[in-house]
Amino acid sequence: MRPPALIALIASSIVGQFLWRFIAARWGLDQRIGILAYALGALLGYMEGRWTSMLWDRYYIDALLRRVKLWGTFLGKLTTLFAIFALGIPIALTMFPLRRGVEVGVQTYGFGCVGGMNLGIYLWVRGLPK
Repeated sequence: MRPPALIALIASSIVGQFLWRFIAARWGLDQRIGILAYALGALLGYMEGRWTSMLWDRYYIDALLRRVKLWGTFLGKLTTLFAIFALGIPIALTMFPLRRGVEVGVQTYGFGCVGGMNLGIYLWVRGLPK
């Protein structure tokens, strides 16, 4: 993916976050968890993006030539399991009636996670030779 496309994805997640905050405020939802959830999502998403970048950096050509399967590598398994953890646990929290406002936090977390992941990948793509 080219850097302008990744920048557009990062910008769209930020715009989406602001739109979501506006909609949540109009609906009268509790937004106190929003900033913390966005920051946590951005941090974990950035980690996922960096690990994905390292995976592609090490094994992309070998995977294209079918010398290695990405799932067969330690980094491939680690990246996949971390993505399941980083995205699956917050989404699973919405299934339990824990507290009002969890949905606001999960939506905000999702925007932060996507933006952080694209930022991590963008930093890697930017350093690739042309």
